[in-house]
Amino acid sequence: MADVKAKADAAQTATHEHADDSTARAHSQWQTFKADASAKMNGLKEHVYRQCDVNDAKDTEKAAERAEDYAADSLDFAVWAIEQAQLDVLDAVDARAVADAKAAETST
Repeated sequence: MADVKAKADAAQTATHEHADDSTARAHSQWQTFKADASAKMNGLKEHVYRQCDVNDAKDTEKAAERAEDYAADSLDFAVWAIEQAQLDVLDAVDARAVADAKAAETST
């Protein structure tokens, strides 16, 4: 009977040791899984932030190009307006000359 009890105690001890080993292994695997998941999540966040920066850079580049286009259009319009003003001045000078000539003809 003592032999059976000793075998049972040995089996119980072996079972506890095996359970303890399994628990430690599961805990280690869980810690590894959490660390890997955390690293992957951090990598994903960094990727998303880099993409946001790239998109921001693309958006600001497009905005700069639009502003440059508007500036060029404004300069073109300003040049046209100055040329138009010069033509208007010449038309006014011509009209004044004609008016003065007509006035001189009627006064004589």
